[in-house]
Amino acid sequence: MLKAVKGNVVYTITEDQAGRYQKDGYDIVEELAGSPDRVVQYGAGKTVPYDKYLAIEAELDKARAELKALRGLIEAQTKQKKAPAKKPAKK
Repeated sequence: MLKAVKGNVVYTITEDQAGRYQKDGYDIVEELAGSPDRVVQYGAGKTVPYDKYLAIEAELDKARAELKALRGLIEAQTKQKKAPAKKPAKK
């Protein structure tokens, strides 16, 4: 069974009605027995608060810096493995 949810308003709908409600900004939720409901489609016109956007952007920048550092480590280790081992000089 599908539900259209927006704020504290909940409608029980059919699959044919889902598109119309989604365009009106309602989240389309599938009701699952014995487990939490699953969002099938998010309502149109949703926005993220700016402070939350900034927090996520900072987290992304941190993750990118960590990824760059790890790629550098991997590249350095790969170069060490590829370098030919020097044979000891014979006397």
